[in-house]
Amino acid sequence: MPDPALEDPYRLPEEADRTAPMGGWRIRRMHRTDGGELTSAVLPRDRTTATAWHDGVSEIWYVCAGAGQVWTHDGAAARTVDLRPGRALLLPPGLRHQARSTAVDAVELLLVVLPPGHTGRTHLTEGAWAPSGDAAQEPVLEDPPAGSSSAAVEVRDLPWTMDHAAPDGSEIRLLPTVAAGGLAHCVVHPGQRTRAVRHRTVTELWYVLDGLGELARWDDGVDAVPRVLPLRSGTGIGIPVWTAFQFRCTGVDPLRLLLTMPQWPGPDEADTTVGGLDAWRS
Repeated sequence: MPDPALEDPYRLPEEADRTAPMGGWRIRRMHRTDGGELTSAVLPRDRTTATAWHDGVSEIWYVCAGAGQVWTHDGAAARTVDLRPGRALLLPPGLRHQARSTAVDAVELLLVVLPPGHTGRTHLTEGAWAPSGDAAQEPVLEDPPAGSSSAAVEVRDLPWTMDHAAPDGSEIRLLPTVAAGGLAHCVVHPGQRTRAVRHRTVTELWYVLDGLGELARWDDGVDAVPRVLPLRSGTGIGIPVWTAFQFRCTGVDPLRLLLTMPQWPGPDEADTTVGGLDAWRS
């Protein structure tokens, strides 16, 4: 079944479709490919999850809103990290982790799971805090296999300044990544539009954090009239491989996007020979 994001803009569902295996997190699935899964996860206020570790699965968290903490243990040392907007975390396989929200704020994440996870790969174990709500039920606890080790949690706050300009001219701020994929933060300022490019090998997934804009996508080839699609908060959309595209900010605030799976191969991935295309040429 084709990913709906590759056909039309995809809106974040209003209701959760499941609860995470460790309890607490309300999950709204957005996109799932062979390489990974992109979801929204919300931990209601004053809630503590059970402690879990994932078998062969990495997770990248980007905090969109709210406040809380995550406790992690890599087999050698424990660490507690504050959850706040603009903070991204990479949780590698085998890392024990447990999250809690504050008494006044829910925590909202954009969550990337690499490769796509399922309940059989999530195991519950002992943690630092007493679970609450639906996570407080007596779980079957299972520690990581003896002798196994995990990398520590990687934490990266959204940089104030861009790391580099993309080939299309948008501002890119780098977030955690692994071989299977990752996240990058993209900004286009009011009144600006990018140059048209196309990807040689990557089908990219976007999620609009905030702002208003439009995406022009030459779905039927560079000689056809482009399809213009709206971009606004909560919109997911895809850029199929070898499809020329261009986007712009149409609001009074910057258009901010998260770009995700798979990992960006480098600047040579972008074919700039279509730069003469302009959907909004007056």
